[in-house]
Amino acid sequence: MMYERAQAKVLVVDDRPENLIALEAILEPQGFHLVKASSGVEALKHLLTDDFAVILLDVQMPEMDGFEAASLIKQRERSRHIPIIFITALSFEDRHVFQGYSVGAVDYMAKPLNPDILISKVRVFVDLFEKNQEVREQADQLRRQQLREAELHAEYLRDRRIAEVLQNAMLMSPPKDLYPGLQISTLYQAASHEAHLGGDFFDVFKIGDQKIAMIVGDVSGKGLQAAARTAEVKFTLRAFLKHTRNPAQALQHVNAMLCGSEDADRNGVAAFTCVTLVVLHLQTGAADVISGGMEPPLVLSADGSVRVLEARGFPLGIQADATYAVMKTKIAVGETIIAFTDGVTEARQGYDLFGYDRVCQVAAAGASSVAVEEIGEQLLCAARDFAGGRLQDDACLLLARRVAVWDAS
Repeated sequence: MMYERAQAKVLVVDDRPENLIALEAILEPQGFHLVKASSGVEALKHLLTDDFAVILLDVQMPEMDGFEAASLIKQRERSRHIPIIFITALSFEDRHVFQGYSVGAVDYMAKPLNPDILISKVRVFVDLFEKNQEVREQADQLRRQQLREAELHAEYLRDRRIAEVLQNAMLMSPPKDLYPGLQISTLYQAASHEAHLGGDFFDVFKIGDQKIAMIVGDVSGKGLQAAARTAEVKFTLRAFLKHTRNPAQALQHVNAMLCGSEDADRNGVAAFTCVTLVVLHLQTGAADVISGGMEPPLVLSADGSVRVLEARGFPLGIQADATYAVMKTKIAVGETIIAFTDGVTEARQGYDLFGYDRVCQVAAAGASSVAVEEIGEQLLCAARDFAGGRLQDDACLLLARRVAVWDAS
């Protein structure tokens, strides 16, 4: 609940109207807000609903004198901390002073009152009241800020758990020998300094009887929003590919869909997806390669030679009428397709990037590796070492080595 600052009030208690008028004449011109009571009982009623900076309490009153009223005021939790100044026409005998202090008074003033001294004392307690109000207001703001931070942290943890579940689904590796004649390896390395989850993903699935689709993608952004968009892109692309079996049309459909939805929900911040798509015929080795703004994939031969599959195209979600051309190639037995996100090439050492040429060099050096996953691990290790042990962005790799001709029979 938000703390509301109360106006500083001064409670003036005296059974004689002329004394109340005299106090009013001294204090109100100084800007003090006075509340008047003609008896101890009336003063107690005001204290049930109002807070006061100070109480000016006459000692000699009928029915309930000032000492009795002060004693009751100090017994109540709400009013026990309000300072009381006794105003008295009695003598300043020790017993009177002791009695006043024993019931909670902070000061004594004798009639006739000195206006300057009275104003000075009242101002001290009003200023103190206002300072306490300010401290309570700041404490309330701090509590509200802490509550809001706790709510945001809880929301962050909830979103992160959801995003982790979504991202884990995006990064489920297929069995290495799932498809006859083909060895597959997938690797993912999160940026070590990044607390949020990224949008890198891969996918491998069958299209028809003799073709498989291999996809590496990178959705812009971090956290739950990126993870949700990643799931949308991955499974929508799967659906279109299985329906049309035409990779160029499938990418165009997904691009058009993302352009339409992104215009409605990105609040002026461009969101896009980069993707590499390879459709491989398991028996013939014929491959259709399409790029949507991703780093061109490589083909690594057993002798260490590397060729770049120069497929080019717009990232998805930027230009609704973008078209995507198919680059046709053939993957021979013993050759390995390597597709990867820019977390590898953009590993940074100062102003120097790991770059595409280094990717080719490391890949060529690992051509003799018996296990296809070793090549991917060498690439990730080289990029990470180049960047001083920590990647600046998430990195995702998909490697597929053709090890035999698939026998359809």
